[in-house]
Amino acid sequence: FLCLHFVFWFASLPKTTVSSATLLVNIHPLVVVTAGWFGKEKMRPGALPWAGAALAGIALLGWGGLQVTGAFAGNLLAAAGGLMLAGY
Repeated sequence: FLCLHFVFWFASLPKTTVSSATLLVNIHPLVVVTAGWFGKEKMRPGALPWAGAALAGIALLGWGGLQVTGAFAGNLLAAAGGLMLAGY
């Protein structure tokens, strides 16, 4: 999974902005917490707020980068990289 994360992320960089790629590849905290919630895993009480805080911080850093037109394929590759990182 880690290898695929890097493959998808590096493939996304020429097709989108670095801020968009970084934002989308770092969705893994939210994916892991959400998967654990759906899997009925017992989580620490602060897991969801901290995952949300991490995602909000990344979104603030990359604000506006997702508005670039013509970057859909790169954004999709970066999101796939984030999903692979969550699997790792």
